[in-house]
Amino acid sequence: MSRQYDVLVKKSVHFNLTKDSHTALKMACTARSLSMQEVVEAFAKRLEIEDSKMLKFLDEVVEQKKQKM
Repeated sequence: MSRQYDVLVKKSVHFNLTKDSHTALKMACTARSLSMQEVVEAFAKRLEIEDSKMLKFLDEVVEQKKQKM
């Protein structure tokens, strides 16, 4: 399979958010005329290029998760 084809293939992502988190995300996106899908795609693309701010954010999430345990 060529890289050209891989770029065009879409994958579905299914996950649950709390009602409050969903509302906050939806409102923040709507205020900027963005869809939630556009935001998640942009986040994933930044991870793909190993954006240091996004990787740091993930590291912070890991630390928060450890503190909850």
